[in-house]
Amino acid sequence: MTSGDKVTIHLAYKPDVGLAGEWPWATPLETDDRGGIYRLENFLMMTPLVVGDLVRCERGADSRLHVVQLVGLAHGLLLGVKHPRDSEAAVRPVALALDAAGFWVNRPRDGFLQVWAGATPPHLVTDLIARDWPDGWEVVERLDHLGRRIVIGEYIDLDFRPRPLVPAGDSGYWAAEDPAWSRLGITDPARLARVQTLAARDPRVLATIRAGRHADVLEFITRISVGDPRLLPPLTRPLLVDPPGP
Repeated sequence: MTSGDKVTIHLAYKPDVGLAGEWPWATPLETDDRGGIYRLENFLMMTPLVVGDLVRCERGADSRLHVVQLVGLAHGLLLGVKHPRDSEAAVRPVALALDAAGFWVNRPRDGFLQVWAGATPPHLVTDLIARDWPDGWEVVERLDHLGRRIVIGEYIDLDFRPRPLVPAGDSGYWAAEDPAWSRLGITDPARLARVQTLAARDPRVLATIRAGRHADVLEFITRISVGDPRLLPPLTRPLLVDPPGP
């Protein structure tokens, strides 16, 4: 998927992390059709990669860009702060104050806040370290770029190699040949590859496509790509069709 000059890349996690991977946005720097060097434009949920980190990607057999090397990590301090869960009213003012002070704030999950001091002036970093956090808040990580590299190495799988995309079983379905996607504006190979992967792995997705409900499949893909599902409006009906029985 692309947006302007940005693309989505895939970062695979090791099996014991509990999450298959993440799809951050990145800006191509030194690239060709096979991949190259990219600059991250997102914080991640499960590993301390930040905006500005450089990675090398290779295009896999599934036509997607997969991270295979950490090229360079931005210098700076990353704090991981635990706070009481379900405390949005207390967290938001703290996050806004940190943002106003020039820090990057990331909230990957309820009960945990990341504060990134990259190009922040040294005296503000000193103030951040000495900050008096509210009751119940605790700094549980303080990572410079070397510390981040160690933690990242424990989480990500740089040897991940995807399988080639093939139609699911003997269904005969191939997303790239389905004209319904182009009518919906879906022509990018990476997005069609995502559809093909889901159709191959989830019989409900294929059944929904067979029912002509391609827009519902797109909505399903959007929803499973959102980091915090609580941000989504509730569904009024099932998106996917149950496959026919044997």
